[in-house]
Amino acid sequence: MFQTLTAGDLASYVFAQLSSKLSGSAQNIETSVAGDVVSIRADVRLADLGGAGALGALGNMFNEREKVQLSGSFTVVKPGIAEFVLRDVKVRNFSVPKGMIPPLIKRLDQGPRPAGISENAIAVPIPRYVGDIRVANGKVTLYKTTP
Repeated sequence: MFQTLTAGDLASYVFAQLSSKLSGSAQNIETSVAGDVVSIRADVRLADLGGAGALGALGNMFNEREKVQLSGSFTVVKPGIAEFVLRDVKVRNFSVPKGMIPPLIKRLDQGPRPAGISENAIAVPIPRYVGDIRVANGKVTLYKTTP
């Protein structure tokens, strides 16, 4: 059995999970899907990501609030936990170097991380009955686990 959602539905759910980590500062949330990549973009206070200093030398170019885009794919790690594996992070129109993504995630996700989560991924709680998440052609399909 499966359920098909729009990318916006999935992104809304993921963003609801992330909003507690962003102190409610995120505004103007937008989502898109290209192939198997989900992108979530919002205006965010950079202080919620560790401040401009967390972005290295580029950090001095940014304002207090900037458009931040997280792009990646989803993988179910175990019952009740999926990961949003970030392939790309952009602040304004600048791509954050891939090597800076794991430290940025650590600043964002300071609580205990579930076992098995990749260093470049954000843990996303999901219902235990969701066994797989597939993204294609602008649609997201959730597959139920089989008993």
